[in-house]
Amino acid sequence: MKIDLSGKTAIITGSTGGIGLAIARGLAHCGAVVVVNGLTAVAVEQAVAAVKATAPLAEVRGTAADLAVAAGFTALVKTEPACDILVNNVGIYGPQDFFDIPDSEWTRYFEINVMSGVRLSRAYMPAMLERLCRDAQRDLDQARPSECATGIPQQQPGCAGTALCQGCRLCRAPAPTE
Repeated sequence: MKIDLSGKTAIITGSTGGIGLAIARGLAHCGAVVVVNGLTAVAVEQAVAAVKATAPLAEVRGTAADLAVAAGFTALVKTEPACDILVNNVGIYGPQDFFDIPDSEWTRYFEINVMSGVRLSRAYMPAMLERLCRDAQRDLDQARPSECATGIPQQQPGCAGTALCQGCRLCRAPAPTE
């Protein structure tokens, strides 16, 4: 199956090796603009080259940013202010005995494994959801010029009228009252 992601931008965190790099390669093959992320500029440059080697026509960019800290998050969002696909892949672990892991290490795990995804999702998801609602509204408007042929009442302007959008804070449509 061929998935066409032309015109879409994908940010993949923790994508300088392993599963993240494989995801970056796969998305590049599908036509997405790919943004790889890692801790160091050298690792990011190598990952960009690796993706381009397997998908030579792909547009691939990279940003070195430590997503365990707010400054790294800010740097990534400043460099890449928008995306259509966000893959929160970055994560760490350490093969240690549970009882030997100090609180500071648990905090580090939490910052990288959880908070990096929370921060990035909060930064990118509002615009992603807004585009989703707008695109769904456009599709519905094309299907029904003034009223829905299936008898579903027209929602407020700008709302897709779908179960996903009804009552969401983005399109401000009232929730169904059935």
